Amino acid sequence: MKIGEIINWIGFFVSIASFILTLWALWKIRKLRKFYVLVNRAPELLVIIQKQEENLSRFTIRFNNSLPSIKLELGDLRGNLSSLQVVVDKSMRRSIQGVILLVEQYNMNQSPGREHLVSIRAELRKVLREVENAVEHERLVK
Repeated sequence: MKIGEIINWIGFFVSIASFILTLWALWKIRKLRKFYVLVNRAPELLVIIQKQEENLSRFTIRFNNSLPSIKLELGDLRGNLSSLQVVVDKSMRRSIQGVILLVEQYNMNQSPGREHLVSIRAELRKVLREVENAVEHERLVK
């Protein structure tokens, strides 16, 4: 081999290594960004969604007088759940999507019942606990 060929091969391997290193750095930056978005944005959304769940609890008590307010609160809840869905990972997205579907079914129903609202609240509480645990776990691990 001539010296030129050796330098050519060294340059080739260095360029491949730098490409791999670039991909690794981008992957780490993506993971870090997802971590910060989850840890910083999710708690804000959880507080808002918990307040909405409390409002739904009050509306459940006086259900017949609160139907328009319930639909408005569920509309806001759906928007906040969609925002939360962007922040969390895939496993929690399915749970959040289930609550969003329940909210949409409730709003499309011509005569929504108290039982449907109670099931929305139960699923919402499960999702809230799941996301709270995930945020706490991420804080402890990182």
